[in-house]
Amino acid sequence: MFLSDVHLGSPEARADRLLRFLRANEAETLYLVGDLIDGWSLERRWYFPASHRAVLREIFERARRGTRVVYVPGNHDEAFRRYEGLDLAGIECVGETVHRSADGRRFLVLHGDRFDAGLRKSHWSMRLGGAASGLARLHDALEGALATVKQRWKRASGYLEAIERRAVSLARKRRMDGVICGHTHTAEIRTRGGVTYCNDGDWVASCTSLVERFDGTLELLHAERSQGRERTSPRPSPPLPSPTSGSRSRATPATAPRWRPCRRSA
Repeated sequence: MFLSDVHLGSPEARADRLLRFLRANEAETLYLVGDLIDGWSLERRWYFPASHRAVLREIFERARRGTRVVYVPGNHDEAFRRYEGLDLAGIECVGETVHRSADGRRFLVLHGDRFDAGLRKSHWSMRLGGAASGLARLHDALEGALATVKQRWKRASGYLEAIERRAVSLARKRRMDGVICGHTHTAEIRTRGGVTYCNDGDWVASCTSLVERFDGTLELLHAERSQGRERTSPRPSPPLPSPTSGSRSRATPATAPRWRPCRRSA
């Protein structure tokens, strides 16, 4: 299971929904693909309510029970990059890693901020923009509109296309079959020139996670709210090429999720 851009420490984080999602879905390996904690937001104002602490407890408890947890810090939690290569209470902290799927494909796993050419020069403007966004979200009716405007701007400006192109280029240079990242808050699964690009989305607006089924198929799950209870449903994604057909049976439906255990890469 892969998830990123949770932004704990920010009022925008959907911690309650993520906690329900984690408790409803099990996997042998949990990849935290950056921006688990929003250090930028915490610099402005301390905000870490019980729901945010509960998510961290759930993650540490999974590691204690034997789940392999791999943490790849991003730009919002870059302070943890100094601990790359260390074990943090049972959690592996790495700058990047390689995931081998059930059908033999190798995926480069990293946050993705290195592909964002405008990140450094817009660092402070992004922080100010985050503060303004937080004020706007005081009015719930604006939340969906803001998310829609952000996504339309990202696509219209070529921002997403540029990051995807750079990510695929790096994966190709590393002779990988694909790349899995976060950062853009835009869940995607697509293939470019034989290289599969996966983005696991975020837990601020879309509330998505990337999972692998028993046959190696990668799929995006979206946590939906239904009658006050959380449920998961697959998000439509284009079919992906696979080097082998695989003889493993598919995972059970999302109502009783059992995702293929993610194996430690060689």
